Amino acid sequence: MLPTTSQTAEPLKLELHSQRESGVGTGRFLPVTTMESWSPSETAIIVCDVWDYHHCLNAVRRLEEFAPRLDEVLKKARDQGVTIIHSPSDCMPAYEGHAARQRAVAAPRAKQVPHAIGDWCSQIPSEERAAYPIDQSDGGEDDDPQEHAVWREKLIKLGRDPNLPWQRQSALISIDAARDFISDRGDEVWNVLESRGIKNVILTGVHVNMCVLGRPFGLRQMARNGKRVVLMSDMTDAMYNPQRWPYVSHFTGNDLIISHIERYICPTITSDQILGGEPFRFSKDSRPHVVMVIAEKPYGSHATLPDFAVRALGRDFRVTVLHADEEDPYSIPGFEVIRDADLLLLSVRRRLLPEADMSILREYVTAGKPVIGLRTSSHAFALRNSEVPEGYSDWPEFDADVFGGNYHGSYPDELRSTVKLTPAGGEHVVSTGIDETPFVQSGHQYKTGPLRSGANVIMEGSVKGHDADPVAWIYTRSDGGKSFYVALGHPDDFQQTSFVRLLTNSVYWGVDQAVPESIPSLTPEEEYREHWVNVAVPSTWEGASQGVLKEVEGSGWYRCVLYLPTSFIEEGQPLSFRLTSPAPDGAVRVWVNGKELDSRDGSIFEIAKEAIAVGDYNLLTLNVPGETAALTAAPILHAAKREMKLAGRWQFRLGATDAGFENMPLPAKFGGGSDIVFSPEEPLWVARAVTRPGEFTPGIEGPACDAQGNIYAVNYSRQGTIGRVTPDGAGEVFVNLPENGVGNGIRFGQGGEMFVADYVNHKIWRINPETRAISLHAQDAAMNQPNDIAITDDGTLYASDPNWKESTGQLWRIDPDGTTTRLAKDLGTTNGIEVSPDGRTLYVNESSQRNVWAFTITEEKTLTDKRLIRQFPDHGFDGMRADVDGNLYLTRYGKGTVVKMTPTGEILREIHVLGMRPSNLCFGGSDGRSVYVTEVESTRLVTFRVDRPGRSWKQFNQ
Repeated sequence: MLPTTSQTAEPLKLELHSQRESGVGTGRFLPVTTMESWSPSETAIIVCDVWDYHHCLNAVRRLEEFAPRLDEVLKKARDQGVTIIHSPSDCMPAYEGHAARQRAVAAPRAKQVPHAIGDWCSQIPSEERAAYPIDQSDGGEDDDPQEHAVWREKLIKLGRDPNLPWQRQSALISIDAARDFISDRGDEVWNVLESRGIKNVILTGVHVNMCVLGRPFGLRQMARNGKRVVLMSDMTDAMYNPQRWPYVSHFTGNDLIISHIERYICPTITSDQILGGEPFRFSKDSRPHVVMVIAEKPYGSHATLPDFAVRALGRDFRVTVLHADEEDPYSIPGFEVIRDADLLLLSVRRRLLPEADMSILREYVTAGKPVIGLRTSSHAFALRNSEVPEGYSDWPEFDADVFGGNYHGSYPDELRSTVKLTPAGGEHVVSTGIDETPFVQSGHQYKTGPLRSGANVIMEGSVKGHDADPVAWIYTRSDGGKSFYVALGHPDDFQQTSFVRLLTNSVYWGVDQAVPESIPSLTPEEEYREHWVNVAVPSTWEGASQGVLKEVEGSGWYRCVLYLPTSFIEEGQPLSFRLTSPAPDGAVRVWVNGKELDSRDGSIFEIAKEAIAVGDYNLLTLNVPGETAALTAAPILHAAKREMKLAGRWQFRLGATDAGFENMPLPAKFGGGSDIVFSPEEPLWVARAVTRPGEFTPGIEGPACDAQGNIYAVNYSRQGTIGRVTPDGAGEVFVNLPENGVGNGIRFGQGGEMFVADYVNHKIWRINPETRAISLHAQDAAMNQPNDIAITDDGTLYASDPNWKESTGQLWRIDPDGTTTRLAKDLGTTNGIEVSPDGRTLYVNESSQRNVWAFTITEEKTLTDKRLIRQFPDHGFDGMRADVDGNLYLTRYGKGTVVKMTPTGEILREIHVLGMRPSNLCFGGSDGRSVYVTEVESTRLVTFRVDRPGRSWKQFNQ
């Protein structure tokens, strides 16, 4: 028995930070803050790879800087009743006989051990849509070469392998032998978590872009297998070398990875939430904080400015980017971060702000802090002939007050101005490094003059037949603050080196930092020569590069990462790689993990077993002689009975055949980004999380898939919505139901129309997915709800209609014209409902009574021949669907499973679904064999693969 403390009942009050996309595919990520209370007894902290030594000296320095605070976090959390698991990988021999190690080994085997929990994990489905933000393929060392050489010699003198010098956890982290656990194995850690009833996991340690993400006990494995996991983002560090793409500071590289995690994997917290005080920050991280506010559509700054933030500012600045919410244009989530800004950069057009946010903005300006404005920011907070709603504020004089400007319209769009430096502007520091050659403005020119006194014009633009207007200027405000405004910002302006340099210089000037004499930059073609770039395969070079590599000559390189589980490679069977696009014989060379493959005919390459890491990640590299050998068809990896088509995202670069690009210094699982990983299809019946906990409300229900594979479920983000989620987990509010309605069951007709049961208003709504228009399909005052619905090939709906209070229920038919007919009453609590593939049988389950009934559907669409298929002894039922063979899939609410059952009631299989309260399910995926489950306990979607398609999928594909 483990010691307990008197403080175990006090919950952990945590502030979870994540980012959600404001509309699928928009690229506008909004900060989301969620307050949660976690029971310490249900929470564990995993300390990942906080080793005693490391091959990178700077990594050791940074770890030794934050490790004392991490130790304080662990002590405080341990005393509160949190489980502490120390996971220094490869170091278990040092702890043989240690009580904490023995305790981990002795943990009872979990009833449900996730598939591949012992493996490294380089990608989860939610990352498939993301571009990995840094290149870590060199191993990420950022040491000074001379210091590194001395450090390497020191490690050798200590008797350590200089490449793998770690032997135990850092002495800066204390291990409580009476309470803690030590393990670096995924299955052992999982056993500890399950045996102690751990639902919540906090990951700390290093390195965040490698081990913290990928280890068997890391963030990805915890997230995909259903734990409520967070990263403690100030108790970690990245392995990133600023000499590699995207050529930002080490600390910006760290920020980019944490942002990737918040967007695609899990939320983050910080150490002050346990210890109090302020979050930890490295002493050498002195970057000024730039906050960008983007709230305009015509000029696409939601795309150009975040890219500019990384390319131009990532070396010397910490940048926070805020976007307006697509659902509410006057909402800019996270606006309060402006209080912490050293410089504010605006790209805003005709927006109002909530009064509290406008107060924050005015306080910032009044404090004399610097402001930069792009283009439409001259009319950022001024509506055009509209009233200001209650609770909101405008600032019509913002242009004059903050920029000293005088915006009063623009010249006709067909007129283009010629922009040049003014004589005085050419002498100002913000013009450093700018070519004095005039250039043509991409968008129409604003009418901006005359400016207020105190404004100094840097650039001006001339339209034929008109006097020149100021285009860029600096201004000293009445509060003493510095402002810079530029009336440029069209997407094409960001291709003008003069504009990009001017905007960059203005940021340095704004925070009183020296403007660099030169700023490194690459032409589009040079990008492909200097580093690896993501490209689509299959494609030509020209197509993959959006025309940049048109008619470019020379050798090219492709690479990707292959996950090869033992289930993919049969013992003793051959493995081969086959090119399917034309190439001159012998012209293409192929390597796996740095070992060149032999080929019989120049298109099929045999892969020796000793060349690959089975159950792990492998680097596949190709060298092609030129554009004629581009991967215009997807290559294929062949095993004895399976194959993997390698169509998707690869990395590509130009370079000589002897450039040494065939391998990485570290294994592919460490060096490869998540965006170039290819894996075999998941095994059948293995449940994985699709969305994160909390993206839906506890009312999550009614899933249905459209013909494109998107999943729709009710109550996304808030009650009364229908959410749309892509197969890789990107979600958005699709519609809000009218009349404060709340949906339950959803079905699609063969024409693509959506039907939703609204149990609050006792209605069935019809939704046009193209226009999102909602109309009433059916209504009947005699309905209790309705709840779940089923649909036949001719568009007839059948609805269950429970009365939960009385534990009774009814069944209804809704004809294609909306006519309602009650088919049965005096039933138990009718819930899940489905029609057989031949349309002749209606199945319904009763939640409270735990019965599954079948009815024969007559030619008149009435019900007869009621018969009991099966009664269950425990737990409840909820949603139900059929596959094309007529087998039923039932959610076992309270048991945490989905049952596959024959039409006669024989149980074929039971699948655990990462939570105890599955409420409904549907079939989807490109082949109809992906089941999606709405799970109430963690308010998320879960999926697993099955052997046969669903009946509803077949309807779409008839």
